[in-house]
Amino acid sequence: MLTPCSNCSRRGDDCLVNLSSSRCSACNDRNVKCDLIVSQPEWDRIDRDKEKLRRQLEKAEEDALEARSHALRLRRELAKVDSKEKEMFD
Repeated sequence: MLTPCSNCSRRGDDCLVNLSSSRCSACNDRNVKCDLIVSQPEWDRIDRDKEKLRRQLEKAEEDALEARSHALRLRRELAKVDSKEKEMFD
């Protein structure tokens, strides 16, 4: 977790990095000087977290596609069995 800048600490505001400036969003909105410093290890951690979440999302989407394919195969098999059952009574 980022250490909030001194302005946000005093005001009790959420201190969120504004990627388009070198200040946090609250200081940027107020147009005041900001002493927020995001360390390289913090950026690295964020990058690792994002990559991990991307991999998990990709796997979840692959699993969902596989499950849908399996459900479709089961529906086809059920339709065949239903047809055979119907033939038995015709």
